[in-house]
Amino acid sequence: MVIYGIVITAGFNVPGFEGMMQACKYGREFKKPLLSICYGMQCAIIEFAQNVCKIKGAWSTKLWDEQNDKCNNQLQPLKPEQKVIIKMFERFGEKSEMRLGRRTTTFITENSKVFNDYGRRDSIQERHRHGYEVNPEFVPRLIAAGLRFVGIGVDEGINDETENFPETSQKMLGIARNKEMSYLEKVNTLCQYSTATKTAIRMEIMELENHPYFVGIQFHPEFQSRPFSPSPPFLGLILASLQYSKIL
Repeated sequence: MVIYGIVITAGFNVPGFEGMMQACKYGREFKKPLLSICYGMQCAIIEFAQNVCKIKGAWSTKLWDEQNDKCNNQLQPLKPEQKVIIKMFERFGEKSEMRLGRRTTTFITENSKVFNDYGRRDSIQERHRHGYEVNPEFVPRLIAAGLRFVGIGVDEGINDETENFPETSQKMLGIARNKEMSYLEKVNTLCQYSTATKTAIRMEIMELENHPYFVGIQFHPEFQSRPFSPSPPFLGLILASLQYSKIL
């Protein structure tokens, strides 16, 4: 069987997650065009952290919680250095179990396949449904190994209007949009500012360097995708797969 492209979607149990990780590893190592969505993106990041960054026991607190429940609370707690994926919560108000609905993603670099897929717009709005996200403490290490985070999200206000975002979020968006800062300067500054102010910085889009199309997105593009108007990441995957197969 010839594989020209791979989609890693959401999943909700540990055995399924292990299989998804193997698919991510296969796509990464054999340079198969791959699009990973939400839980799938987290899977791709954990696989990369384990096998490329050599972070022993890199895992998700969600997966640990699920596995611990099945083991009647007998598992050893995850160490801080293992928590690549962590539970999120909105810091401007009450804790929230899920990040739902339309949210803004801001591109922090123009050197991005997904940025091109979306018509080179500075920011986009897509629907979300997740309760866990990338731990920003690991972001510099992941980037140093070749996994680039090209789109970010911040804590939001009562509505979608940027001017109503919390002050810390406004500051972070200013950093993300600063044309005079290099990509690495932006990432390091954003992560440091996030830690200092206790403001969540959300990794929304990731891409792997030196790969035809290895993309991860925290949001759900399928909610706004139609047969004759496919969402940009799906179209990007299809075009990359056609190029990989030498049809284009």
